Amino acid sequence: MIKCSWHHDIDISTNNFSKILSLCVSYFTSVYVMKWKDFFPIKELKEPPYFDARAVCYPNLKTIRDYLAWRQVDCHINN
Repeated sequence: MIKCSWHHDIDISTNNFSKILSLCVSYFTSVYVMKWKDFFPIKELKEPPYFDARAVCYPNLKTIRDYLAWRQVDCHINN
């Protein structure tokens, strides 16, 4: 999971923000595919990857840190 933080007064309900988020996910996907062999030289990429993104407003940086810490623990539990 990749998290990005923008300035607190940005309006995420605008089409511009949705476009920026869409471009970020698209770019991440293309780099992921292009760099696959650099990290896994003997393992073929079996299926094309796809990634989901959503914009969520958190009230402050502490809440973001707590959320990311929880996601990290949750990821380790589920894997």
